[in-house]
Amino acid sequence: MPRFNGAIMIVRNQQININGMSFLPNNYEAPQGGGSYTKLKAGENRIRIVSNSLLGWLGWDADNKPHRSAKKEGLDSLSLRDKPRHFWAFLIWNYATDQIEILEVTQRSIQDGIMSLYHSEDWGDPKGYDILVMKTGEGMETKYTIQGTPKSKLDIDQVFAAFKKSPIDLSRLITGDDPFDAANDEADMLIQKFEDDFNADGLPI
Repeated sequence: MPRFNGAIMIVRNQQININGMSFLPNNYEAPQGGGSYTKLKAGENRIRIVSNSLLGWLGWDADNKPHRSAKKEGLDSLSLRDKPRHFWAFLIWNYATDQIEILEVTQRSIQDGIMSLYHSEDWGDPKGYDILVMKTGEGMETKYTIQGTPKSKLDIDQVFAAFKKSPIDLSRLITGDDPFDAANDEADMLIQKFEDDFNADGLPI
């Protein structure tokens, strides 16, 4: 026998929308991405680096908690699961999620690929063009390749608006604090630094 649940009639395990409305639109797709820290997905990841890099060392303890230090010896007193790894952290514009995120990189292949572009006369500062990060394989077989795309302008108004709405302080990674929880009195300074870094060297923004 049919039964009703609000505006939805359920008949033999099939939902029938009886008033033209539904819980989710027919063309709904879940947002991509994993939040404010970038999680590279399998296949092509198009990003634009929008800050200078924070460099340091990263290790994980037995409770799966990250510990970072500007210098490797800064982690010597900690009991870590594995040897500390050198990391780069920088802000990116993620085209898949349309937001500014922190990309933390420990993979040598990604670091070497970006560094190669950076030192190339044809490419230069990676804030001036999009980068494609290709991810293939799984687990220990995961591989990354880096490819620059033709230099192009970015919707800088959109990027600046996003940063002004939620300023990010990368340096708080080193102190163990939340980079997305900067004090209100630091916001103006962070916004000015962000604009100065990204406008440096006449980039094609």
